[in-house]
Amino acid sequence: MIKISKEFKVGLLGLISMAMLYMGFNFLKGKDFFAGSHYYYVVYDDVKGLAPANLVRVNGVAVGRVLDVRFMQNTNPKLNGRVLVTIDLSQKINMGKGTVAMLNSTLLSGTMIDLLLDTKAPYVEYDDTLKSAVTPDIMASVQEKASPVLAKADSVMIKLNSLLGEFQGIGTTTKNTLTTFEKAAKDLDAMLAANQGNLLAGTTNFKDLSNDLKQTSKELPVLMKKMNTFADSLNRLQFAKTLDKADKAVGELNTLLGKMNRGEGTMGALMKDPTLYDNLTKTTAELNKLLIDLRQNPQRYIRLRL
Repeated sequence: MIKISKEFKVGLLGLISMAMLYMGFNFLKGKDFFAGSHYYYVVYDDVKGLAPANLVRVNGVAVGRVLDVRFMQNTNPKLNGRVLVTIDLSQKINMGKGTVAMLNSTLLSGTMIDLLLDTKAPYVEYDDTLKSAVTPDIMASVQEKASPVLAKADSVMIKLNSLLGEFQGIGTTTKNTLTTFEKAAKDLDAMLAANQGNLLAGTTNFKDLSNDLKQTSKELPVLMKKMNTFADSLNRLQFAKTLDKADKAVGELNTLLGKMNRGEGTMGALMKDPTLYDNLTKTTAELNKLLIDLRQNPQRYIRLRL
């Protein structure tokens, strides 16, 4: 039986530990020793914080990791100052010459590479360099979209400041106006205080007048009733009928006088006496005066009680 010395066991254990440490370190860097390796290269101007072990995706599915990120200098003038990124795919993917390695940076997921596949042949070989592109940075996009808004905001602020300046002038005018109103109010108070006695007397007079009008309104129905009674009494007088009879009597008297003038009848014979003619003439005149006075002043002959 072969004896294994302790030194050999310690050395073997040390080698195994170092190998596991190396494999674990590389695994943390994104290199899987148990999966196939397919290396490709991508050149960027700016990797936006891309680091080894960051994901490489196709249509949102992780197909590999970033193996190395290296800044290039003192090399080809076209590549000097640029960044070389090595990616390791865990499976073989047919990628045409038009495949683009899009560098994508998000706030939640960090920075990663999304492969925009070109499935048409010819395909790229291992260790080939893929085309590169960078998704616009979110902050840059926000800044780009916000710039016009900020410019408009500046314009609005300028107009607002101008408007506030105008309002300041209006405020001064308003203040002066309010001062004038305040002075007018004080003058009005002084005038009211000076004429308080007159206002009180006027108020009392208005009160008395209101009471008188109230009393008059109460007496008005009684007065209207008396007026109606007076109107009824006038209607009962039948002035029109009385005047018609008077006119008829005058007509008959005129007829009689005509006959007398013509010498007809006994009265005609009597008219030849001048004294009798004069008496009749005076009587007719007095009768006419009586009728006229009756028309103009009926209250002298008819008494009305209200």
